[in-house]
Formats: sequence, C-alpha cells, structure tokens
Amino acid sequence: MSFLTAIFDLKALLSRPGCPICQVSHLAARRYVESLHWEHINDPVTRVKFLEAWGYCPTHTRLVAHVEQAMFNDWLGTNILYESLSRYVYQRLAQQPLPHSRLEPQPHPLGRLWRWLERLRVRLTPPPAPTACPVCTAAASSARNALAGLLESLEQEAETWQALYRESDGLCLHHLRQALTLGVRYPQAAAFVRQTALARLTQQIAAMNEYIRKHAWEHRDEPLSEAEQRAWKENLAFFSGYPPSDFVDTQRA
Repeated sequence: MSFLTAIFDLKALLSRPGCPICQVSHLAARRYVESLHWEHINDPVTRVKFLEAWGYCPTHTRLVAHVEQAMFNDWLGTNILYESLSRYVYQRLAQQPLPHSRLEPQPHPLGRLWRWLERLRVRLTPPPAPTACPVCTAAASSARNALAGLLESLEQEAETWQALYRESDGLCLHHLRQALTLGVRYPQAAAFVRQTALARLTQQIAAMNEYIRKHAWEHRDEPLSEAEQRAWKENLAFFSGYPPSDFVDTQRA
C-alpha cells in the first residue's frame, strides 16, 4: 500500500457509496472548518486568506455555520469571521468608483478630458479580484493527493486494488478526467479506470433506455428489472460524485 493510500484510507472509502475522491474532498473541507473553529478563528494568516477571498464559497459558508453548531451549538466564530468580512467588503464597495453617466454636464473641454483620463485609469487599474475559497483550495489539494495515491496503488498492486475498485462506485466524471491526465505516470491505472467507466456507462445507457421504453404506453405492463430501476441513480452518481442513494427522497419513499 502506498503512503498516500495509507493516509487517506482509500480501502475504506472504496467500500462506501459514491466517488472515493469526492469523499476525501468533503472530509478535508470538514476538517479544515473544524480546525478553523477550534483554533484559527482569530489567526491573522487565516483571516487574511479569508478576507482576500471575500469569504468562503456558498457551500463552505453554509458548512462553517453547520459545523460550529454541531461542535458548540453556538455561532460565535461565525459571527467573528463574517463581521470582519462585512466590514472589509463594506470598505471595498464604498471605495469602488462608479461609471459616470454620459449625460452629465461637460462645462469645459479640459474638464471633460480630465474625466475621460480618470475613467481610463480606473479601467486600467481594477481592484484586485478575490482569491479562491481557502476551503475549496484545501479540499482540492487533498483530493489530488488521494487520486494520485489511488492510481499508484492500482498501478503497483493491480490485483488487489482493481478488485476493490470494481466493487466500488468508482470515480465520478470530474475525478476520472483528472485521473486520465495522470496517465503518463500511471498508464495502466488510467487505462483501467477509463475502461471500467466505459463498461459501466454502456450498462447504464442500456438500462436507462429500457426504463424509458417501458414508460411508453404500449409497454407499460412490462416490469422494470432491478438494474433498470437503479441505473439512473448510478448514472447521476457518476456525474456528481454523490452516493446513488442521495437521489431518492427517503421521506417520500
């Protein structure tokens, strides 16, 4: 077993529903936010990265609040973070110049030239754009390392790891495409995960076509097989990375 697969315990993740690399990404994001609430809410370096990104992305903004509630049943850290972000954004928005109306009076030619030069200066020196969400960055880094570890194990211990992979839900499309870019380093592993995906897509396409056909009026009495009933969920899992069970409303089922 490679060092990276030992770190991420990919054998355990392969036994769970959904893309194993997506699971690494989600776990890394949660650990980042838990560490944030434990000891980094007032850390200057963490705060600068947070402000430069103009806060976390929508998904991880929600995670910040949910994790703090689960940990402390309180939102003090969330208030501290987003109060500082609100002041930061307020200052940036207040300082950002607005475009002038073309209908404004132009009393003097030199005044008009001056205003034109000022507008040109603003366009040529825009304010710095927000950086990427720090939680997204940390999660993506962990996912890349885990994917490299998985491919290394598939390459070096093919018999063991290919069997584990076949029993799993496999890589989602996003991480499959990343895996194929690593084919130079892990050619046999890349070929294996691609062939596995092609075989599964072939089965899912056939089953979903039957699902569609049997919903036609003239075929409505033909029973759906178990494979035909689950193929669409497995297909959505491939495109999203979520477990197939996430696509059924259990409250209605």
